[in-house]
Amino acid sequence: MCYAVNGRHYDIGESDGAIGALMPLADIDTEADNLWAQEWIATCYELQTGNAPSPQQKMEIHRAMKQMRQAPKNMRSLGNFVTTVQDKEIRQALMHYTLSGGMGHLLDGQEPLEENNDFIVYEIDELMKLGDKNGLPVLLYLFRRFERSLKGQPSILSLDEAWIMLGHSVFREKIRE
Repeated sequence: MCYAVNGRHYDIGESDGAIGALMPLADIDTEADNLWAQEWIATCYELQTGNAPSPQQKMEIHRAMKQMRQAPKNMRSLGNFVTTVQDKEIRQALMHYTLSGGMGHLLDGQEPLEENNDFIVYEIDELMKLGDKNGLPVLLYLFRRFERSLKGQPSILSLDEAWIMLGHSVFREKIRE
């Protein structure tokens, strides 16, 4: 159906890298987007360390994000954030999500995905097999992309096998929103 309406289909989690990596920090120009990105970074840190960032680390995330905001969109990769942030623990925790780590093929993109399509499908079956530490950052970003696409037009978020998503507290809350 996706291709029949000239839509875009992304198979997130496929190891062949056919779609390229996502770029969660590309759109940080507004305060709302910047705050979302800071929370997303904090979530990634917590997933890797088991602890929320300290107040000092949150300030360092804010400082680094402010610096990233000044860079051109194509320079706002997660790898560039890791080299910008001046806290060693944050750098080490986020390295997993860069091209130097296990999830860089999904999260350390160099170019944002196209957003100018009325019909987009994200296949996440393989992603869901990767566990929370790996899948949750990707899914949070995909939900953010959907939220940002809402401009007042009628929209549908269809969740195939929604029971998988409803079984997770984070996604239950996102769906409730």
